[in-house]
Amino acid sequence: MNNPKIIGIIVAWACELWVGPTIKQALANCDEVFVCIEPHAAIMQQFEDSTLEIAQKYKDQVSFIKLKKGMEFSNHFNAKATILNTALKSSKFFEVGNWIFILDVDEFYNEGCFQMLKNSVLNRNIDIVNFKSKYFYIDTKHYLIGEDTRLFRITNTETDHFVPTQVWSKRDATGIVMPIEVGMFHYSALLNLNAKEAFWRSEYPGKTQDNKVTWLNKIYRNYDLNSEETWITKNEELFGIRSPWFSGSLKPDKDGKLFRYDGQHPAVIEETGLTKINDFRKLYPKI
Repeated sequence: MNNPKIIGIIVAWACELWVGPTIKQALANCDEVFVCIEPHAAIMQQFEDSTLEIAQKYKDQVSFIKLKKGMEFSNHFNAKATILNTALKSSKFFEVGNWIFILDVDEFYNEGCFQMLKNSVLNRNIDIVNFKSKYFYIDTKHYLIGEDTRLFRITNTETDHFVPTQVWSKRDATGIVMPIEVGMFHYSALLNLNAKEAFWRSEYPGKTQDNKVTWLNKIYRNYDLNSEETWITKNEELFGIRSPWFSGSLKPDKDGKLFRYDGQHPAVIEETGLTKINDFRKLYPKI
């Protein structure tokens, strides 16, 4: 397929600062866009904000998905896979050779990345695309390095689907990794911290993810960019890893510290003024 289509899927809740740019990004780079604004767990209802209201401004350009009755307050583990699969079944482009792009509301890409995907990557004999990411920490200048799979090629419309949470059913998929220079800008740690804590407590059935909650409240909320060594040591005492993060899933520099970025962010982020915020934690004091 010389010009494969891209199905963009956005799942969001409690992210009013980010949902507009996310949809703009999707509309500019995908052939079809699905949006689902759902809390997934009862505990998440308290964080309802203007996310849905903002998303509905684009109702003539995107397709909205609602979870079926009984699933709306399940958990993210089960709900997200249901949303993704519903989008696939509803898509006019669910055809062999086309691609599914999970565009989480805290993940963005610059124009060079999209150009490379469309001009060369998506026409290659591969099934998935991973992205090296800058996982921003406290502000839009400090980050850790991560990697996430976000693009999935459709190879069989009878069997291709997502299993909880968003794992692609084709387990033997071959793929490539987009380097960090054209990779993802990941702003997850800059979103509503209280919602994030509640999300981690309810993400998986019967699992509270205490390690993440402990890290959030004892390290991240208190981390001092002017005294990194102190907080890296505290993190090591708690989690046995010399890093600002609680596991090896995100990488610090060789000294265990945050990397520094002073370049441009994706245009849809730059135009919001979000890069001018010095400390996103102050927007979400502990409740």
